[in-house]
Amino acid sequence: MSLPKPVFRKIAFSVPLALLGFLLSASPVPAGPSAVPSKASKFYPGVSEDQSMRAHNALRAFYNGNLPRAERLLQELNLIEDHDSLPPLSRLLLVAATGLTLQRDDAGGAEERARLKTVMDSAAKKGVDKCLALERSMPRKPGAATCPLIRGGIDGFRAVLKLNIASPAQVLGEGLGAVKLLEKGLETDSTIRDAYLGMGIFHCTAAKNSPRVVRSMLNAAGRRVNYEDGLAYLRRSGYEGQYTSTASQLYLIQFLSPYDDELRREKIEIFRTLQDVYPLSPYYPFLRWHEALVFYPDSFYNAPRLKTSLERRMRAVETRDYAAKRYLALLRHQYGLLNPKAKEEYRPDTTLDLGGYAFYPGFIDALRLRREIRLAARAGLEATDTAQARRLGELKGREKKILARIRKSELSPPNQRLYEWHVRDALRME
Repeated sequence: MSLPKPVFRKIAFSVPLALLGFLLSASPVPAGPSAVPSKASKFYPGVSEDQSMRAHNALRAFYNGNLPRAERLLQELNLIEDHDSLPPLSRLLLVAATGLTLQRDDAGGAEERARLKTVMDSAAKKGVDKCLALERSMPRKPGAATCPLIRGGIDGFRAVLKLNIASPAQVLGEGLGAVKLLEKGLETDSTIRDAYLGMGIFHCTAAKNSPRVVRSMLNAAGRRVNYEDGLAYLRRSGYEGQYTSTASQLYLIQFLSPYDDELRREKIEIFRTLQDVYPLSPYYPFLRWHEALVFYPDSFYNAPRLKTSLERRMRAVETRDYAAKRYLALLRHQYGLLNPKAKEEYRPDTTLDLGGYAFYPGFIDALRLRREIRLAARAGLEATDTAQARRLGELKGREKKILARIRKSELSPPNQRLYEWHVRDALRME
């Protein structure tokens, strides 16, 4: 059965592990993706097999919710890159890991936010400086060809982070500066699949979520943007990329409409893949079932053996830091909709400060009320129209309180807008 299709809101997408998308978000914009992709290079130019393997180990640790291990592995890789004069891939990935944690509001406190900001800024400066030195001293060495991509990625990411405190028009100049660097790198080696992530983010964001003045400025600069091209680019990097496949798939989750049946099926398959590939993190099952509860709740309540599956997931995940503890607590709140009398090990820790997600328990309670109203209406159990109106009024009142709490929360502005949209659609009564 087709889902209702309210207007797809123009919001600033933020999530999840899509940070490498931000790193390349100002990439060049060709006419469109080719139907038959050419063969990709095995590694970035100048990147060694050992370097690439270590980079993937660090990414795996990060996506499994172990940022300290990812940081340690990337610092070790940095020493090797310095010794062997390799392109600073580790600096790009460290900017990604620390920056994403900040962007997702996962730091857990002012002290940790300050530390991560320092680590990110240091990695960005060292990455840019090392690339410049490598390009000057050995312009014909393969690693020098990779450096414009790394510099452009770092500069693009730093520009995007400013969107939390500045308008898109103010940030546009820095983003366009990164474009030239990325174009230079892609002219040297156009087969690097990871670059398509940047193209996808550029197209999707500019075509759907930027103010008209920004699109006018892009048109004046001769840069055409197209949403469908953006999705095609994200699919290419998501299914063929080396270092950005997970980031690209997470961005696809954000940009694929939840109201289109075919696109929704693609999203669901991505959710399944991510939670299976990274079983130690509670983030992916939380994200998957949050999406379901918001846009297609019957798939949550009617999923075969979901209660048992969630119990197994909750037992398997690791809670190494604040973010993991919080996402596990949120996942347990979701589980409570299926099993209100859960055992102690499956109940959320009510003493944990959820930070910007403090609205979530109230949101779950509102979802429970909405379901009760719908089930009663289907069964014809409401005694009077007055009783029905009273319960609907209660639901609307809860929605207003939740939205007000989100606006006053410590969530970043993009995340606030994201969850405001989700709350409105999830609590909407047809």
